[in-house]
Amino acid sequence: MDYFEQDHPIMDYIRQALDLKYAFMNCNTQPPGQVVQNHIDRNRSFVYKVVPDGNVSVDQCWKYIVFLTDWEPGQVFMIGGSSYMKWEAGQTIKFPWFMHHATANAGWNDRKILVIT
Repeated sequence: MDYFEQDHPIMDYIRQALDLKYAFMNCNTQPPGQVVQNHIDRNRSFVYKVVPDGNVSVDQCWKYIVFLTDWEPGQVFMIGGSSYMKWEAGQTIKFPWFMHHATANAGWNDRKILVIT
């Protein structure tokens, strides 16, 4: 995972494009054969490093997944009871931070996403 510092030029663009007061962002590369088990993110880095007073309500925190590479057979991204496949680079999924999610790459190439909280 590669994290973007808050003063990185792309952070202003992301905050404006998604109409966000605060944002925490990382680029995630999943190699072939890797599985990330079903989980819920706790968002500690976002809450403690980005929000000045650490006060964020449940309805104020969202996750965005921006696919940076086109889907390839064997790749899947799961949120709650839904599985996502056949995405195109640039497509974005938005979901509440407390949703269970998982991912697997049973394909031949890396799968790259941008994760925005």
